Amino acid sequence: MPFSAPFATYVLQASLAAVVIFAAAFDMRTGKIPNAVTFPAVLAFAAAHAVLSGLPGLLFSLAGCGAGLTFLLVPHLFGYLGAGDVKLMAVVGAALGLHALLTVFLFTSIAGGAHIMLHLWLSPAPSDPACGPNDAKKPAKLRAFRVRYGAAIAVGTVAAMLWNLSGKAYLSLF
Repeated sequence: MPFSAPFATYVLQASLAAVVIFAAAFDMRTGKIPNAVTFPAVLAFAAAHAVLSGLPGLLFSLAGCGAGLTFLLVPHLFGYLGAGDVKLMAVVGAALGLHALLTVFLFTSIAGGAHIMLHLWLSPAPSDPACGPNDAKKPAKLRAFRVRYGAAIAVGTVAAMLWNLSGKAYLSLF
């Protein structure tokens, strides 16, 4: 983060942890991450960075928000993730900035893979859609497997923040 005050860093990270944990709990319960959580969070984190660091802080937050959107946009376009998951990753980017997103994405991917494997292991095997006469009539949205990725985003985000708080640098391409 561009500012040097450790207290502000801890407050922003604690706020982000609260947002992603709340969104994950809501996602696991309802299958949705509401805009009433993501949009105000993006605005709050962008405003906090602007207040703490001025225009560079605002640009830091907006770059992270844009990159966070792009990380999960392709899986969303293919129908594997909901738009709320994409927006939640944008919230993470707005809070932590562009430099932290690779680490968050890697931890999130590990958590998401573990979540999917656990889901596949514990769920009964689906019937073959080619076998049932009425299965072809189901809308694609009902047939497609969608991941409730909010929990993975929360675990990955908190893990990445703990990684950084332990003294390790975020992984970065730049």
